[in-house]
Amino acid sequence: MELTDTLGLNISSTEPATPIFFNDIEMPVLPYDGKYFTGRKLVLSVPEFTDARRFEHWAITEDGSTRYVDSLSVTLPMNVATIAQAVYTDSSDPVRRAGLYINEVSANNEIFVDEEFKYEDWIEIYNSSDYAISMDDYYITNDENNLGLFQFSIGADTIPAHGYGIVWCSAKTNRGAMHTDFKLEKDGGKIILAKQTQDGIAVVDSMTYYKHTKRTSFGRCPDGSANLVLFDKATFKQRNLSSSYNELVYVQESQMVTKLKAAVYIDNTQINVSRTGDNLLINKVDNRNNNVEASLISVTGARLQQVRFSGSSYIMNLAGLPTGVYLLYLQYDNQKQIIKIIR
Repeated sequence: MELTDTLGLNISSTEPATPIFFNDIEMPVLPYDGKYFTGRKLVLSVPEFTDARRFEHWAITEDGSTRYVDSLSVTLPMNVATIAQAVYTDSSDPVRRAGLYINEVSANNEIFVDEEFKYEDWIEIYNSSDYAISMDDYYITNDENNLGLFQFSIGADTIPAHGYGIVWCSAKTNRGAMHTDFKLEKDGGKIILAKQTQDGIAVVDSMTYYKHTKRTSFGRCPDGSANLVLFDKATFKQRNLSSSYNELVYVQESQMVTKLKAAVYIDNTQINVSRTGDNLLINKVDNRNNNVEASLISVTGARLQQVRFSGSSYIMNLAGLPTGVYLLYLQYDNQKQIIKIIR
């Protein structure tokens, strides 16, 4: 076999705007339809989330036969012509709420300037929802003991759907409604976004950021996700993309679930859920082998149990959990339901 021997290769995604990495290098054009060296392995990888969808699997077709790979990365042996497609579905993760996120932080900025052409600390806010959100009545702070440290006033920016806004931590409030009265610690710290509610000030999102350089930043990748990374290059009011040059620092364990449904149990043509003592019985009414995904979530957003099963039923045991309210999140045949469980 010569290095010049090639085979057909087609690479695509059901989400065309989502990046695909080819041996750790982002592909500049998708879909790709061309050639690759015979027998020379290659690795494809994708981010887990888009703005509102989640990676489900790779569909790999080789010599007329299709296999499915659930992992974000897949290695192709390239012994035959190959078609590879990244398949995304509606996000089945209830922790990825719709709303505002602290998305990126630059606490040592020497790249971007504010309205007065000054280099100031900045925080990027990302709106993951399908509607514009005004920053009026929101608070932002770097002191977790003082959620109301700085309140945005009338005239603050409205963040467009799936768009971005910038908060300048300049300690110069006379420069505009998006300038706070505090600056950020260069060696790292915590930022909290909160909102006024009927019950007081409630936390919307938070981020513990790490020290970074004057030309880099720290934030979520992809936008709004639980993955917190050091970015090799700051992406001011732009989409946060995966890169082999970024460094994953930690994964945020819990984010807030903001939408609770009043239903107590599902009882439809597909799934029944019943309870005996500390046991939840999840029962498939039909006889198909399709997978059921079930997650038990605390009201603070922590995932306590998670299972995927294709059999007729599954028993989820609640023993050992403290008394309180929990959420059972179910997905089956692209249908979803959140059930409130009281223990």
